[in-house]
Amino acid sequence: MPAPHSRATVLVYGAGGALGRSVVNAFYQAKWHRIIAVDFTDKIPGATDTIKLEPAMSMQESHSKIVKDAGLLGGQPLDSVVCVSGGFAMGGANDDAIFESVKAMYSSSVYPSFISAKLAGDFLKQNGLLLLPGAACVERPTPWGLAYGSAKAAVHHLIGSLASDVTLRAKVVGIAPVTLDTPGNREAMPGEDWTTWTSCDELAERIVAWSEGTVTADNGAIYKLVTKGGKTEYVAIQAWQRYKTAAQRPGTKEYRRMMNVVGILVGCGWILMSEMQDPKIFKIPRALEFSVDEMREWNEATGPQERSKWAMSIDEERALIDAELKRLESRRKDELLDPLHTQGLAKGKDRW
Repeated sequence: MPAPHSRATVLVYGAGGALGRSVVNAFYQAKWHRIIAVDFTDKIPGATDTIKLEPAMSMQESHSKIVKDAGLLGGQPLDSVVCVSGGFAMGGANDDAIFESVKAMYSSSVYPSFISAKLAGDFLKQNGLLLLPGAACVERPTPWGLAYGSAKAAVHHLIGSLASDVTLRAKVVGIAPVTLDTPGNREAMPGEDWTTWTSCDELAERIVAWSEGTVTADNGAIYKLVTKGGKTEYVAIQAWQRYKTAAQRPGTKEYRRMMNVVGILVGCGWILMSEMQDPKIFKIPRALEFSVDEMREWNEATGPQERSKWAMSIDEERALIDAELKRLESRRKDELLDPLHTQGLAKGKDRW
């Protein structure tokens, strides 16, 4: 957990918006050492570094500029990557501007999320935080906003996929606001109940708390922001947990099967190590070249007392094999007289 005046570093993508500025200010108030602000503006109050992107830049160009200008290659790794970039557009399939809306929504939400994910994969510290911007409306179909809904759904899917990626040793969290209390939203919806809107400053403080670890956020969780009377609850509407596939949840058939396999592997490893330390540890003949009929005949010919001899030396084992050879008239006498398969190994015929 970063302490005040520590070397903690955060990168805020979308720092020029209302929520982005609140996030930058919250990290500044928490005295984080370095705050890298990324947006289309020149200067963000409270940021130690401001990286200005151009709208015409491709994803690769934007990523390369951030890496270069922030000095991430060989520099201080990131403790937190916060992407709060976004936009809004309405329109269904019959909207003449549907294609422009799709391009705008993906450019403002999906592309920045992928760039942030790439930055986190390359430069985020172990157990750091990656936060991406979702939306509560994705719980239901959005025929009124196809471009907006599909873009946010893509971000939700990205969050789940990243949270399930064992190579990304970080915590991935999503936020799903209903409505943020911003000057733009107040101007666009003057008659709405603003007490049900989520404060950007309050959300920014929660993001800092998640980054510092003072408040726990579940990996893969997407938190819906439910605000009533000015008080906000963080309700997980979707959650993906790393290492929690069906084969890894205790109590499931897949889990029991997996644990059986693990037990067998551990047992084989123990036997192998035991044999290396003391060849006498193997109690039964090592000759495994019997046919099914020969094994059945051997089982009937030997009594329980003989089969229970679990402390045979190598000489005793050979004597037992000789006795069985006389009963079975095996064609593999040479191999059976070599229970350790030393001759087979020398000839490159090991069948183990």
